[in-house]
Amino acid sequence: MVPRFIFLENTMKRILLICLLCLAFAGCTAAKSSNANSSAPAGSSNMADEAPDFYYGFDDVLIPRELNFNLKESYLMDTQKFKCGVQVFEGRVVVADLIEFFKNNMPRDNWTLVTAVTGEKSTLLFDKSGQNCSIQIADGYTVKVVVMVVEDKMEAVQENIGVVK
Repeated sequence: MVPRFIFLENTMKRILLICLLCLAFAGCTAAKSSNANSSAPAGSSNMADEAPDFYYGFDDVLIPRELNFNLKESYLMDTQKFKCGVQVFEGRVVVADLIEFFKNNMPRDNWTLVTAVTGEKSTLLFDKSGQNCSIQIADGYTVKVVVMVVEDKMEAVQENIGVVK
């Protein structure tokens, strides 16, 4: 005859083993779901509190939300004949992703890519009627982005009313 306490000891071991297996399984599924969320592409917005990309100063140059505006190095000038400005942004981003961001989003605002030079300091040049845009990207611990836009208001007005040069 087997003493009763040995039976209870084996039952407790089984219950403890089942609880440990359940905890391990729950931990694995939680880690898998958090990794799936963290590997989402930079452009996707699957979190409600994530700020969207934004237009800053120029209403047709979209800026990624990961960049912060540097007021000390930026300026805008608006006259009757032209508008120009330099806007500086900084942030911890991957340069290749940033270049792709501008190549993909500038055409949505009717910009045409004229040329792209990539390297440690990259430059993207865009053009659209009466406007030119240069985006310079300097790689480093913090990526620095300089957006320069020049708009010839007289040329834009002439194109809108159909004046041929």
